[in-house]
Amino acid sequence: MIAMALASEPKLIIADDPTKGMEVTSKTQILKLLSRVNQVKSMSILFVSHDLLAISSMASYMTVLYCGQTVESGDLKQLRKRAFHPYTQALLDSAPSFRKDLPPKSPLSSLDGTIPTLHHLPIGCRLGPRCPRARRECVATPQIRRVHTHFYSCHFPLHWDAK
Repeated sequence: MIAMALASEPKLIIADDPTKGMEVTSKTQILKLLSRVNQVKSMSILFVSHDLLAISSMASYMTVLYCGQTVESGDLKQLRKRAFHPYTQALLDSAPSFRKDLPPKSPLSSLDGTIPTLHHLPIGCRLGPRCPRARRECVATPQIRRVHTHFYSCHFPLHWDAK
């Protein structure tokens, strides 16, 4: 599939979960190949994945979506250090490899509730029904806010006191 994608020498490759279900050795080879293609051929890669380790090895910039709604985007290192959106933080906390302070055999953190179906998406912030910081204002779609090169959409971002 990768060879077919590269045959026409595109400027952009959309890699939609290219390592899903692969064992570690194959995954590493695919990530190295994509990285090499990116550098040698000067092709941009839109890397779509749920695998935070793969993303961190491929990307310097990350956009986090929840139910099709962009909740946060920015420099990957900045997002890891200081997420503003509760979903981004929950996503990072759910990955054991991103938590250096996690003792062995500790339960992983998760958000309460379940992901809504596409037919019954919540109005406003789609994380609202599951969000530990949700308030009445969350039924309105949050505006995109910016702190330097870091963008987020949340009425009550982390690290800010809710009034």
